[in-house]
Amino acid sequence: MSKNKDKKKEAVTIDIIRATIWDAPAIAEMWGDMMKEITVPETELPLDGKESERFLENLVLKFKLPSQIIFVAKSNFRTIGFIMGYLHYYNFSRNLLGYTEYFFINEKFRSNGIADALIDTFYRDCEVKGAIASDFVTTRPDIWKRKGYKQIMSTFRRKKGE
Repeated sequence: MSKNKDKKKEAVTIDIIRATIWDAPAIAEMWGDMMKEITVPETELPLDGKESERFLENLVLKFKLPSQIIFVAKSNFRTIGFIMGYLHYYNFSRNLLGYTEYFFINEKFRSNGIADALIDTFYRDCEVKGAIASDFVTTRPDIWKRKGYKQIMSTFRRKKGE
């Protein structure tokens, strides 16, 4: 008998907290992993490694942009996932919306309810700040549909010269 089949999945304790500047290195590392999963081959990665870390420290976490929302998932004090977005007014609407721009969970920790916890925390934070809804762009619509989100748009791309 295989040991892997008999092995029960170990329970993971997760804390969802607002990101601080100290989370920037871990987010930057996951950022690189996320880009490998979602980047279209003809698109260049704008930042990687230390550039991502500096970007996150300086533009997002250090200056604490008022509309920016970043939460991290931690297990045993290790950052294992994040959700990043912001509040905005859509076009000429009077209504404030939450927008999830980036969302990632370390592959080793997936299927532990972390996605649900991050999404729920982000959504509640947007509601508390006055948002009437929250939107996102995703490569995994199944996660969001499961949470009660409805698809309202699709993205199409045409390469230069086609």
